[in-house]
Amino acid sequence: MNAVLCVTCLIYLDNIVVLIRGGIERHVVELTNGLVGLAPAGQTLKLKKCLFTASSVEYLGHKLSRDGARPLSRPVTAVQEFPRPTDVVKVWLLVHLAVYYRRFEKVFGSIMAPITRRLRKDVKWTWTHAQAMAFELVKTILTTKHCLIYPSFKLLFRVVTDESAVGLGACLLQNYGNGWQPVAYASKVNNTADSKCGIRELEWLAVVWTIKCFRPYLYGRRFTNVTDHSALKWFMTSSNLTGKLIDGYSPFSTGQASRTWS
Repeated sequence: MNAVLCVTCLIYLDNIVVLIRGGIERHVVELTNGLVGLAPAGQTLKLKKCLFTASSVEYLGHKLSRDGARPLSRPVTAVQEFPRPTDVVKVWLLVHLAVYYRRFEKVFGSIMAPITRRLRKDVKWTWTHAQAMAFELVKTILTTKHCLIYPSFKLLFRVVTDESAVGLGACLLQNYGNGWQPVAYASKVNNTADSKCGIRELEWLAVVWTIKCFRPYLYGRRFTNVTDHSALKWFMTSSNLTGKLIDGYSPFSTGQASRTWS
């Protein structure tokens, strides 16, 4: 079964998805291999809970189709209908409910920062205009229902980074022939030290963090990094990089990555 899992199946607890990677004939063979692999473990399936040759399926809070992955309506509705938090416990519930879909927005961490900061032990509980605005913006973002396409390791990846004193954001894109589309988003809130960095250092930290974050996609492959700060050319020629700044230099020095300024 392990050989089948690595190639054709996605399994989480009692949820199994067998991927279609070609014509129906090939799918039948791979589906058969998956079912046969369950037998030695003594596992059985209920036919009424099975769905075959589907054009789309619901899986772990997402709708998967040939176009890509989207958030399901039900959990998104739960966020939209979530009442205004009145204490830290309610904020915890909101954060855990909303961040499950952070991969659909490049700067989700920065947007949520006014809310997540309410969770710090040294912060007195308040719900101000900043938290209310972030709350409404998160609801709006989730209703847009971004579609993330599936990655192709035969195509070039493009990485777009974004930064501010509040946090870092990134988007991984590919072009199937109809324009650059998102494969994945990532974001984080800056710690106190990073938030004090200048714009040039923040931009470079965003690049370093993004490459690490998307390492499973980028490792050993050429990719392009797009940034809006041409001052980063200094990092490519400086011999005085230390600590965090030198951390992400390797992909560019070895020619694995190229840079584009927009």
